[in-house]
Amino acid sequence: MSNLTTVLAGRVSGIVGVQRSGEPGREDASIWVRGIATMTGSSPLVLVDGVERSFADLNPEDIETFSVLKDASATAVYGVRGANGVVIVTTKNR
Repeated sequence: MSNLTTVLAGRVSGIVGVQRSGEPGREDASIWVRGIATMTGSSPLVLVDGVERSFADLNPEDIETFSVLKDASATAVYGVRGANGVVIVTTKNR
């Protein structure tokens, strides 16, 4: 199974991914949607089926739809939490 953060880098418009380690088991990449906005944290808000969740335990094959909200008008619905962008994932129903 591929890690979703490494799959997204370079394949989705508007997402920047940086993988800082090649060590086995540490293949998570840091992703940014609107660049590095603050020193404390610039990670986007990730919603999987409407629930805030991490990419780390999400199988890429389970994804049905994937949306990246990166402009201010689209992220305004999510308030301060959406300031660094929003990634909305809908998984397949089984």
